[in-house]
Amino acid sequence: MVRDILQLNNNEKRIIVGVLIGILGMVFLYGLFVKQTISYVVERRTLDKEVGLLASDISELEARYLERGEAVTLVRAYELGFTEATNELYISRNSFAQLSRNDTQNE
Repeated sequence: MVRDILQLNNNEKRIIVGVLIGILGMVFLYGLFVKQTISYVVERRTLDKEVGLLASDISELEARYLERGEAVTLVRAYELGFTEATNELYISRNSFAQLSRNDTQNE
């Protein structure tokens, strides 16, 4: 068989070498794609675990927020020293725009 290969003409040798290089390239790419797929699966599992932990933390924070929100009452505000507003001031978008234009003209 080796003698038969050696007796092939130049074009046939090039075709055989090209086919062998193509096959080796395909095997290399297959291995690379399998490795990449496995690494993505492992990363996905890690991220899923992390998302689960973060979701658990968020639910705990929401529960604490609701508990504290229920504790805020008018009586508790008075105990903390808050009082009713006697002088209520309101501002509109137009008055704010005038104020900012007047401030820039004074400078």
